[in-house]
Amino acid sequence: MSLITVQDPIEEPVSLERVKEHCGVDAPDHDALLGDYIAAARREVEAFTRRRLVTQVVEYRVSTLAAGVRLPLAPVQSVDAIDYLAQDGSEQALVAGEWRLTGGASAPCVMPPVLATWPSALCAPESVTIRMTAGYGGAADVPADLKVAVLLLAAHYYGNRGDDAQAPEMPPHAQSILQRHVFWV
Repeated sequence: MSLITVQDPIEEPVSLERVKEHCGVDAPDHDALLGDYIAAARREVEAFTRRRLVTQVVEYRVSTLAAGVRLPLAPVQSVDAIDYLAQDGSEQALVAGEWRLTGGASAPCVMPPVLATWPSALCAPESVTIRMTAGYGGAADVPADLKVAVLLLAAHYYGNRGDDAQAPEMPPHAQSILQRHVFWV
């Protein structure tokens, strides 16, 4: 199994101006660096919680096209494509309408339509690719406390940007926020 971001979000959940305000930075000298920290903080929040914050396209690769495939992240806005290797090794694609997204935000799962079955796929590592659009939407749609966690982490990275190998772990207050949002698979 693998989960790959194939299209990054077009915006971050926290603006550069907000992070600069939080860090007490007025000059534009560190804008690029802070932008990198914001993106890194978002990715860390997403990895920790298994939630995608702003809209992005992700591929989930699994070894079989079972009667239902539980998706390992939330929230899932849509399943956009399902490709698989057939029993003869040829590449095949399900067409729209040959799957449905169920389970809502708490347990997203892709399944065949009611009273239908999927074709047999070759049971091999990563023989099925499910492409989906995930995230809460735009930056304005991200829950406020998750934005705070991104802000705290970006500021933490900025404050600990030296080459000290003993840089402190994730700030406890950011971790506390994130633990409430972990998507359990």
